[in-house]
Amino acid sequence: MDQSTKIIRRNSWMEIIRQCQSRPDGSTAKDWMYQNGISEKSYYYWLRKFRKEAFEKIPPAVKKQSKRQNTRHHVM
Repeated sequence: MDQSTKIIRRNSWMEIIRQCQSRPDGSTAKDWMYQNGISEKSYYYWLRKFRKEAFEKIPPAVKKQSKRQNTRHHVM
């Protein structure tokens, strides 16, 4: 698969995810995917992929600070 095909596929899935997350209130993601002919397995694959990429772009200091804050909230 050439680079331009990868870019087109990636952009297409970004748009699909954006549309699903902007679906009307009261509509479930599963219903939206069914109505739009989107594979649930593919949708969650791409969502996980994009979230992982976003997480990897967060600077280590921010991740460390966030982890400390989460730890404080769970301690009683």
